[in-house]
Amino acid sequence: MQSVTGFVLFRGQKIFYCIYGNINSTAEPLLIVHGGPGSPHNYLLPLAKLSQERPIIFYDQLGCGKSIYLGKDKSRWNLTYFLEELTYLITTLKLNKLHLFGHSWGSILAIEYALKNPSQLKSLILASPCLSIPLWSKDAEKLLNTLPKQTIEIMEKHKKSGTTDSDEYQFASLEYYQRYVCRLPIWPKEMIDSVEASNDLIYRTIWGESEFLVTGNIRDYDITKELHKLHLPILFTCGRYDEATPETTKFYQSLIKEAKLVIFENSSHLPHFEEKKKYLEQLSNFLQTINSCQN
Repeated sequence: MQSVTGFVLFRGQKIFYCIYGNINSTAEPLLIVHGGPGSPHNYLLPLAKLSQERPIIFYDQLGCGKSIYLGKDKSRWNLTYFLEELTYLITTLKLNKLHLFGHSWGSILAIEYALKNPSQLKSLILASPCLSIPLWSKDAEKLLNTLPKQTIEIMEKHKKSGTTDSDEYQFASLEYYQRYVCRLPIWPKEMIDSVEASNDLIYRTIWGESEFLVTGNIRDYDITKELHKLHLPILFTCGRYDEATPETTKFYQSLIKEAKLVIFENSSHLPHFEEKKKYLEQLSNFLQTINSCQN
């Protein structure tokens, strides 16, 4: 697929973006906000196939992928900075009306943008969302307890001794990732590329030690009390075995009038890989329905 790439300059730093599809299309674009924090957009590239219907825009948040940052200013690694970055990107690309997609950590940025700029959005897609870190942490604890006893003991040992960066801990953690992040026996190249181009400093500063050990500056985040203020078409998606559990995602949905939820029965955190065809069909149907209802 052909694409147009470029950079916008935000606070003296280059932010990479990539547009798939016809940029002159009359169909409103879909802007993709990737997760992480610190992982580039590569792992969401299957969504580029939707460019047959509308422009699909990806970008790399500062410090990861092609948005290279060589500075040492840790004050940038927080929700406020990345929300301002997203807002600036939308303004600079002159996206006066758009659909917004946020995955995992990206769902936090997407929901924050939606609450502040609802009139600019045609719709919002929150994929495997984490809109309450306290709820995420409770779910993670439950999921951890489903792992083999020996694995749990190894992880607890390193957690208590402060050696979660050890090879033994990281290897034991893979059991969690293979069950609740990506269940495919061989992880796709786009996902591997994202892992290799991720920024661990950003991840640890904002999120924490691992997917199930949130110790960063986002650890107390909870936007659930604000969700009732949203009045636009919203689609939630998650996998049946998602670390963003179906139960919690359904709770988020219940707080927003007329929001929809699709659970992918054979997926975890990455249904756009695990059930790619079905996932793309659901997104396409949702977006086309909105266009037909609002035209």
